[in-house]
Amino acid sequence: TTEIYTLSLHDALPIFIFAAIVMTVIGLLLLAGAAGSHSKTGASWQLIFFALPLLMAFTLPPQPLAADTNAVGDLQLSSAAVGQDSQSSVAAIPEDGPIDIESGNYYPILCDLYTDIDKYAGRTVTVTGFVFRDESFAVDQFVTARLLMVCCAADMQTVGLLCQYDGAASLESDAWVTVTGVLQKVPFGGEDVPCIAVEDVKAAEEPEDAYIYPY
Repeated sequence: TTEIYTLSLHDALPIFIFAAIVMTVIGLLLLAGAAGSHSKTGASWQLIFFALPLLMAFTLPPQPLAADTNAVGDLQLSSAAVGQDSQSSVAAIPEDGPIDIESGNYYPILCDLYTDIDKYAGRTVTVTGFVFRDESFAVDQFVTARLLMVCCAADMQTVGLLCQYDGAASLESDAWVTVTGVLQKVPFGGEDVPCIAVEDVKAAEEPEDAYIYPY
C-alpha cells in the first residue's frame, strides 16, 4: 500500500522561511559577485530575474485563496464529488448526540453525511466555515464552506454543507461563521443533499489553517 502524506500550511511555514533565507543569501552573494565583476551591466541584468520575484515575496502581502479565486474549482455539493472515502483514521460521527464538525474531522464527517443522509437526519450539527453563495441559491440558502486541498492549490475545491436560514441574505459573503442547526435532506442541483436547518449563527474567527485535507 502507498501512504500519502500532506503538510498543512502551518506545518510547512518553517520550510518556506528557510527557503526564503537561502534565496536571500544566494541573492546577496550574486550581488557581491556582480559588484566585483568587470561586466557589471550584463551581470546586473541577469540578477533582475532573480531579485524581482524575491523582492515581491517580501514586499507584497500574502493573499490566501478564496472561493471566488480563479484557481479554486467550483462548489462541490454532490455525493459523487464529496462523499468519497477520506482514508482518514479520525473517528467521524458518534452513534448519538450532537455532531461537532471541526477542522480535524471536517472531511471524513462531510463524506459520511453525504453518503448516508437518512442515517443522520434529525441530528444537531455544529460547523464553522465561511459564507458562500451564488445566483443558484435561494434567498434563504448559503453554504458553510471550506477549501479542500488534495495536494496543491491547482486542485483546490470549495466544499461544505448547505444551510437554510431566514437571515441568509444578511450574512456577508466569505465571513466566517459558526452554525448550529438540525440536519435534514433537501433537493439541490438535481439530487438530495444534507442541509442544516439553522437555529443559531455566530461570528467566528478564521482557523489558523483555513484549508482542509482528505488524508
